[in-house]
Amino acid sequence: MKLTLSVLLFFLVTSIKAQTVLPELASLDSGWNTINTDGICSAGTAYQFHVKPSLAQNNLLIFFNGGGACWSGEACDPESEPNIHTAFADASANNPRTASGVFDLSNPENPFKDYSMVYLPYCTGDVFIGAGPRTYRYTDESNEEVEYTAFHSGYSNSMEVIDWIYQNFHTPEKIVIAGSSAGAIGSSFYSGLVAEHYSITPVTLIADGAGGYWSPNLAIIYQAWDAASILPA
Repeated sequence: MKLTLSVLLFFLVTSIKAQTVLPELASLDSGWNTINTDGICSAGTAYQFHVKPSLAQNNLLIFFNGGGACWSGEACDPESEPNIHTAFADASANNPRTASGVFDLSNPENPFKDYSMVYLPYCTGDVFIGAGPRTYRYTDESNEEVEYTAFHSGYSNSMEVIDWIYQNFHTPEKIVIAGSSAGAIGSSFYSGLVAEHYSITPVTLIADGAGGYWSPNLAIIYQAWDAASILPA
């Protein structure tokens, strides 16, 4: 049954191209807004992102959330235990409204409290750089052979959000791109693209909690996500 549903979902997602028209910045409320996209999370559920406009400053914070990673069937399948990545964009861990730190807008010492903010949830298990679906096979605890398709769509999800940023933030005075854990890798990747687009705007990167992510297995991991296919020329 799981295999059949995965195959049907794959063909459904790949046969229906993105048609959603995202709302313009000017139409959003002053607080946090959730914007649904045509993106997809690793489990096949819908992708969304969050935006908080600001009238106080023309500065922008772009944040890539963290939440583990997966490159095998056991790790990617949300029905497998232990699950080591956040597989749903609407999970509580992906909600900036309940986050602290730079998202504590009531803290007068928060240097970002008056920034416009764009928050990218993390749900693809690929540190935001996956190129598309990957089918894994593994043996579960009952010695049953399981085939599971994970949608490593981090790149297309992220670029849909970044393209929206380009269309709605034309001349920001300052841009800070940040991320934690898996989001630190994603933010490091996309900061160069954003800095290239806003060539006369100061762009600062704050990548937190990913300095220890070095392994001789990185080539195998990136191959699972087909990450080489999305690298800029």
